[in-house]
Amino acid sequence: MNASTSDVNLFSAFKTGNNDAFSRIYELYAEPLIEYASRKLQSVEETRDLIQDLFIYTMGKTC
Repeated sequence: MNASTSDVNLFSAFKTGNNDAFSRIYELYAEPLIEYASRKLQSVEETRDLIQDLFIYTMGKTC
């Protein structure tokens, strides 16, 4: 199974409300998103808060 198939499966599971899939997505993507966004924003703490808020918002949309 390649990475893209694995990602598709994770996101499919997440969309059905699978909390383990959400946790895995967060583990895989939070730090890369923080690293990318911190290059655009002034504060790493603000960046972490923004990415965390993004994940919380996304989780709320699936419930």
